[in-house]
Amino acid sequence: ESAEFVRMKNAQSAVEKDDAITALLKELNDKRDRLVAVLAEDETDNLEALRLTDDIDRLEGQLQENPLFVELMTAQSSFSSVLTAINDEINQNNI
Repeated sequence: ESAEFVRMKNAQSAVEKDDAITALLKELNDKRDRLVAVLAEDETDNLEALRLTDDIDRLEGQLQENPLFVELMTAQSSFSSVLTAINDEINQNNI
């Protein structure tokens, strides 16, 4: 296991144990699901769609201010970079 993978798993664990982040993520996912449903309706309720969009922006902003969530995003990005480098190396060797 790479250091990046361990860091990502530790960050995921910390986020999962944090009730405040868990609640924000649940609310965010619920709002996104509702927005998709509203936009799929024949007669879209523009006011509700706008309200949901504002709520989603607010929730995303709150998450971006949380150090545990920021660490998770950073750790996931680092791990993704490792996977990309591995895939690039594999692809180079197959040419």
